[in-house]
Amino acid sequence: MPFLTFLLFSGSSKFVMNEQLSIQDNAKKLATKLQTALSDENELAEVLGMIKYHSQSQSGVLPFFMEDFCTLISHETKIVRNIAYELFVKLLRFDPNLSQQLIVPFIGCLESNDASIAGHAMEKLPDVAPLAQVNILQKKSNLLKENLAFWKKNQNFFSTYVV
Repeated sequence: MPFLTFLLFSGSSKFVMNEQLSIQDNAKKLATKLQTALSDENELAEVLGMIKYHSQSQSGVLPFFMEDFCTLISHETKIVRNIAYELFVKLLRFDPNLSQQLIVPFIGCLESNDASIAGHAMEKLPDVAPLAQVNILQKKSNLLKENLAFWKKNQNFFSTYVV
C-alpha cells in the first residue's frame, strides 16, 4: 500500500508540475503576442480575448498580466478597456490578495481627467469594490487612526481656539 500511495502522490505531483509549466508556457506565448499588439487596438483586443479564453481553463495565467491589465484599464479605446476590466476583475477574484496592488491603478482611473476613463471606472466600481473591500477598509481604518491621532495631538488648540 505505501508504494501505491507514493505512486498516487508522485503522479499528482507530476500533474501539478506539468500544469504549472503549461500555464507558464501559455503565459509567455501570450505575453509575446501582447507586446507585439500594443500599437494596434484591434490586435490588442484580439490578444486580450485570447488571454480571456486561456484563463477559462487556466486562471493561473492571469497574474502574469497584472501590470498589463492595470495599464490597459485606462486605455483610450473602450473595447480594450472592457476586456481589460473583465480580466482585471477576474484576476481579483482569482487572487484577492492582489487587491492592494490592483486598487491603486483603479483609483487612478477613477481620478482620471479623461471623462471616458473615469466614467468607465465608475461603471466598474460595483464589480471592483466588493473584491477590494479589504484594502478599502484598511485604508479607511488608517485614515481614522491618523485623524484621531491628529485630534488628540491638537486637542488643546481645538478646545482653546475653535470653541
